[in-house]
Amino acid sequence: SNLLSGQKYTLKVVASTADGQEVSQVITASTLGRSTDQLSTYREYNLHSFSSIGGATAVQKFSDGGHLLVKNLSHDTYFDDESNKILIFRTDVQGNMLWYKLLSPKSYNTPSIYAAWQLILHHGEREAILALGDFLIKFSTTNGEIIEQKSYGTTLNKLIFQCIYYNSSQELLIGTQQGALLCINPNTLALNWIRENTDKTGSIIDIKVDSKKNIYYIFVARSDRNPNIRIHKCDLQGLFVKSFLFDGTLPGESNWGFNMTSLAIDKEDNLYLVGHNNDYAFLRFFKFDSEGNVIKKNQTSDRLLAKKVFLNASGEVVILGQRTGSGFVSYSAIYILDSSMNI
Repeated sequence: SNLLSGQKYTLKVVASTADGQEVSQVITASTLGRSTDQLSTYREYNLHSFSSIGGATAVQKFSDGGHLLVKNLSHDTYFDDESNKILIFRTDVQGNMLWYKLLSPKSYNTPSIYAAWQLILHHGEREAILALGDFLIKFSTTNGEIIEQKSYGTTLNKLIFQCIYYNSSQELLIGTQQGALLCINPNTLALNWIRENTDKTGSIIDIKVDSKKNIYYIFVARSDRNPNIRIHKCDLQGLFVKSFLFDGTLPGESNWGFNMTSLAIDKEDNLYLVGHNNDYAFLRFFKFDSEGNVIKKNQTSDRLLAKKVFLNASGEVVILGQRTGSGFVSYSAIYILDSSMNI
C-alpha cells in the first residue's frame, strides 16, 4: 500500500531458513514530509495499479531544477508477455511528473532490466540520449518523443555499453563492458572512431577528460591480480598512451580485489578515484596527477560502499555511497573532503 508523507512507520523484517530457523528485526522509520522550501521534495507516482518503480537509476538535472530520470517499471501481468518496461520521465523542480514514456527492453536487446542506464543531455537540454544495451536512443526532453535511435550491435559485435561521457556537442565517449572505447557524434549518432584493448580483455567503468583532451578511464582487466587497480590514459583520438597501476591493499585487511567505481578531475588535472574493497565494502580512494603519480591514498579503512565522486562548486571532493549498520540497516552516505582528501 502507499505510504503517507511525513508519517512514522514500524517495519518488521523476517528471514527464515529451510530448516525452520528464523530471525527478525523491527525498524522504525519516517517518510519525508511535504517540503516547504526549494531544497527537498517528496512525491509518489502511481502510473499503473499494482506496479512498482525500481532497479537502477539514471538521472540528469535541468538548469530549471527539474530532472530527467530512467527507471524500471515492474508489473506481473499488465504488460502481457513482459513484466517490465523501461520508464523515462521528466519532473519539474517540485518533483511533479510532466510526462513519461515506456519502452520495451526486448526492442533494444537489453540484457537485463536492471542494467545501469546511461543518460546525457544534449542540444541545450532540448534533447537527451539514452545508452541502452548496444543502442543509443535520442529523444525530445519536451515530451519524450523519440527523434532517432541506432543499434551498434553489428559494428561492435554485440558489445554492451557500460559508461558514457559527454565531451562536447560533437563528441560522445562511450566505454563498453568488453573494453572498447567509442567516440560518437551526438548530433548524427555516427561513429567517429572505435578503439579496442587488444592486449587485455576487460571492462571500461568510468571516463573523464583533462584540459589537454587526454582521456582517462577505469579499466578492469580480467587478467589482473586481485589487488590491482588500473587506469588507462589515451590521447584525444582514443589511442593508448599508458596504464597506471595502483595498489589498493591496506594493513589488516584481506584483499581479494577492489571495485573502483568512479573518477573525477579538477582544474589542475588531478584525478580522484573511488571505490571499495570487495570483501567488506571498505572505502578506497586515490588522488593522483596526470602521469599517475599518487598524491594521496587513504591509509585506514572506512565502511563506505563508495559509488560516485565529483567536485562541487567550492572545489571540495564529494563521495556518495552507502554505509552498513547492524542487522538489516544501511544508510545513504555523503562524505565531503577538501582538495587534500581530508574529511
